[in-house]
Amino acid sequence: MKLVLNKRPKGVTIVEGFPGFGLVGTIALEYLLEHLDTVKIGSVEMDEIPAMVAIHNSKVIEPISIHYNKKNNLVFVHAINAGRDLGWALADVVLELASKLEAKQIISLEGVGSSQPGKSRVFYYTQGNEKWRLNRLHRLKKV
Repeated sequence: MKLVLNKRPKGVTIVEGFPGFGLVGTIALEYLLEHLDTVKIGSVEMDEIPAMVAIHNSKVIEPISIHYNKKNNLVFVHAINAGRDLGWALADVVLELASKLEAKQIISLEGVGSSQPGKSRVFYYTQGNEKWRLNRLHRLKKV
């Protein structure tokens, strides 16, 4: 697995969405990429999965691509195929990306199954201070 970057913006926030339960991460990242002005700045090359691409809105979508939104200094790691049993290797690539871009934070989007259909709940983890966590959770509930 190899991280390939064409540009290296600094002090970014990384938002990653890998395929998982309900494809929540992938779908959320596609929405953000469609609604924010982004440029592709890299990709992740993997020999561990068969070569594949997808077409969306007449654009080629690679298995894992990296995009940048200058206005908000955001880097998106978008994945349509992360390979089987490659979670730890992909986590290492995200950490390598964070190091190279001197990222301030990493936001991971993921779906979680619920035993109570129709009830929305937000789960999060942060190493930030308690005031930030409570403020962030309050804003999340308003969405």
